Amino acid sequence: LTDGRTPEEVKQQWQQEQMDKQRISWILKELENLEGIFSVVNYFKRKKLYKELQGLMTKQNTQSANDASNAN
Repeated sequence: LTDGRTPEEVKQQWQQEQMDKQRISWILKELENLEGIFSVVNYFKRKKLYKELQGLMTKQNTQSANDASNAN
């Protein structure tokens, strides 16, 4: 059931995934708030947020693939 991991490790992974999902949600809201506002500062802020979002999404996709391979 836990792929050989301790219940604490499973809990920590679940908590990290929840924090990542919350961060993704926050980033998307921030990007919406910056929509249509054109300035150099906002450009760099959007660029930073998109990069962070890409990293989080890649991390989640990797975890999903690992979970699927562990289930087999």
